[in-house]
Amino acid sequence: MEQTFKYKIRNMDNQSAFDKAEYNYTGLFHKLYNNLELSEDKGFINECLSKFNLDKTMYDYCLVDVKMSNSGKDEINKEKQKKIDTINKELVKFKKLKNPLSKKQKYYKKKLLKNKAFLLDTIKRDICFGGKDILRKITTIQQKEKKTKKDIKRLTKFKKEFTENRKRNIFLWGKAIEGGNRKVDFYLENNYVVFKLNKDTKIKINLIPFENKKRKKITEEINKLILRDSIPLTVRISKTHLYLTFDNEIVNGFGFDITGCNTEIKNNPERDKKEIKKEFYAEQLKRKLKNKVINRASGTDLNPHEIGFSIVDVNEESGEIDKIIKYLSFDLSYYTKQENLSHYEREKLKYELTKVYDYMFNMCIHYKVSHFGVEDLKKITEKYLPNNSTTTFNRITKNIWNRELQVNLIKNRCDEFGIICNEVEPMYSSFIGNIKYDFNDCAAASVEVARRGCLKYKKIGTRLYPSITKKDYEKMSYLIGHDLTDFTTWASLYKRFKTDERSSSGGLWRHKNSTVGGYLNSKKSNVTICY
Repeated sequence: MEQTFKYKIRNMDNQSAFDKAEYNYTGLFHKLYNNLELSEDKGFINECLSKFNLDKTMYDYCLVDVKMSNSGKDEINKEKQKKIDTINKELVKFKKLKNPLSKKQKYYKKKLLKNKAFLLDTIKRDICFGGKDILRKITTIQQKEKKTKKDIKRLTKFKKEFTENRKRNIFLWGKAIEGGNRKVDFYLENNYVVFKLNKDTKIKINLIPFENKKRKKITEEINKLILRDSIPLTVRISKTHLYLTFDNEIVNGFGFDITGCNTEIKNNPERDKKEIKKEFYAEQLKRKLKNKVINRASGTDLNPHEIGFSIVDVNEESGEIDKIIKYLSFDLSYYTKQENLSHYEREKLKYELTKVYDYMFNMCIHYKVSHFGVEDLKKITEKYLPNNSTTTFNRITKNIWNRELQVNLIKNRCDEFGIICNEVEPMYSSFIGNIKYDFNDCAAASVEVARRGCLKYKKIGTRLYPSITKKDYEKMSYLIGHDLTDFTTWASLYKRFKTDERSSSGGLWRHKNSTVGGYLNSKKSNVTICY
């Protein structure tokens, strides 16, 4: 996974040259964005190079930057279209109703139609790089027939702000064989880099070094890899900051040897490319599994109010759990159940989440874990949109949960320690975990997630789910009140619990008592560890 270091710039030796380069790059970016279909035309390319005084390499990097922006826009529109499709399915249900709609149903339908109209409107809009609000203010003032001195002053201010917002930070795409990046010479050990705009213009950028020991160590490793032409480094430069993006796996010695693979393919044209790649992937896997227990996995169950964690041994022949080595959960409810979190508390929650995953991965290293399972919850918003589009639900899942931050922390730690991270299907993991193990909800679910994380991409049987034992049937029959042996799959059992007449039965299996073991880091921490 890619990681980005954000350096503060102390100063530049040739600030005026950089300002001019940034201005020209911004102009080229917007011209390419509006004329992307002409980007391969030679006449158009020569016109751009002449107009903006940039070389062909800078043109190619800017084109990559434009395509990345378009790709991001396309992804957002795809997500919006999924939401529209979900809303349409809900609206179809209303058409099938024979009876007149109740007051509650009318309100819900009106809300769905309003959300759909908003999504359809926004999906057609293009990106406004200067800022829509400022552009509206500029348009409003310019449309006035008689402008006062105050209007002219405000118009000048807004135009300046709009122009500043439209500026695009210079993007420099990196390749390993070019010493990390063709346009940049790195002297990170001496806290500076040299930006080579062209053969006549070189700009020395002095950086403020990191105080953090871990980041200093990573910087030293990056320097070594640069000297060996073994790491691509992508750089983005603004007036105040330099952003250095690199592959975390390569820095920690677990990356795929793409240079060696390409060399082998070039030197042996008679061999099948796929077979050569397979050999290099096998070599990468061998490096990752060195000094680890191959069938040992850990997993985490991500919930807004708590995080479950476990370490297990999985039988590679049957696909069942052999041994549960460790299980616990982290209670975050101090933060997530507050109505209004202050900015300080939001930032503290993020800090505490990093400490939670430090704690987890220290245990993973100690127990020599080789696999890490995490639920693939990308569709969580779409899945619960129709029934849970409430303010409280949105506040918890979008503002408080920090799910993306947590997944990124997991992937970064896995890259750092060479642990194989697998995103797995979340279906029925909580139900299965709670039936099979007498732990609290999220810890029990994490055991099933860990099992799936260890078995992903391994051909062990055809089942995603574990077997249903006699003990499982006895427990479920006790909870539901009658025999359930006629139900042979976890899916059918789950539906049976959900459709039971007793309202409490759907969640009866979740409620397990847990013992609070103390605070995560110190008495200043608000996260408690439960067993």
